[in-house]
Amino acid sequence: MIIDTESVVSAADAAADFSRVMRLVDATGVAVIFKNDAPRYIVTKFSVNEREQAADDEDVMRVAVKNVKKHRHAFEQL
Repeated sequence: MIIDTESVVSAADAAADFSRVMRLVDATGVAVIFKNDAPRYIVTKFSVNEREQAADDEDVMRVAVKNVKKHRHAFEQL
């Protein structure tokens, strides 16, 4: 994952001023919270998470259709 340095916040800063994290997410779409010099948390807008979830559902549906086609004979016997 490529992390934009403008979206990085330390865990201490996030704890002290979470409204800053929310403003950052509003401005850039994401905030990455670092703890002990490593990325630890990602904060995104709820709407972004919904879009990602929908894409995951579409992937699951595509795999399900593929498996039904592959094993159609077994399903027909059930």
